[in-house]
Amino acid sequence: MIIFIDILQVLLFESSKSKVREGNSVKFKVLLVSNAAYEFLWYHSGYLVTNSSTRYEISSLKTENGTLHTLFISTALQRDKGGFFSIC
Repeated sequence: MIIFIDILQVLLFESSKSKVREGNSVKFKVLLVSNAAYEFLWYHSGYLVTNSSTRYEISSLKTENGTLHTLFISTALQRDKGGFFSIC
């Protein structure tokens, strides 16, 4: 019996700023490589972040190095304080 395990490899995780002032923008990027299909989701303080907010812009772009997932917050507010993370 042969068992194949698909590994999701994180090549990059970065933020455009380490500290963000209210009213400024910030961008988070994650570059992933995987042979398997996966769903990538952004979360903030346990809640799913979606494009339905006019302040959030979520995108995924396939590159030759993997898939770049981006979360852009156009206007940071006090309620954005806390941790942003992703699940796939």
